[in-house]
Amino acid sequence: MYAAWFARDIPGVLDVCDEIVRVSQHYSDPTLPFTGTTVGKAAFADRLTMIFGAWRFEHADPVFTYYDTVNARTLLSVSLRHLSSGRVFEGSFRHIFVVRNGCITQLEEYVDLEGLRAFLRLIR
Repeated sequence: MYAAWFARDIPGVLDVCDEIVRVSQHYSDPTLPFTGTTVGKAAFADRLTMIFGAWRFEHADPVFTYYDTVNARTLLSVSLRHLSSGRVFEGSFRHIFVVRNGCITQLEEYVDLEGLRAFLRLIR
């Protein structure tokens, strides 16, 4: 999933997801129309299209902090370029996955919220 995501390969990301994948990004800001919760591959594809239209990974280093046969947790140090401003956000994301039958059924994303809010104020 990460290899496809970092390559901006939407079909590749969706290939590893269940048809009714639930994706939640647990933060919000008026300048980020893709946050919140969606269900299904089509909604996830729409979300990825919005994300990839506004941001590009310059660097991401996922470290698996926990995993078993169903759950996985990662911590990512990231550098993300905001495409319209050209500025780079450096921070961290935490992902929590639920995987069943070889497919991601749930993805929860958390971000360094205070750092992101400061960055968004800077680019406004």
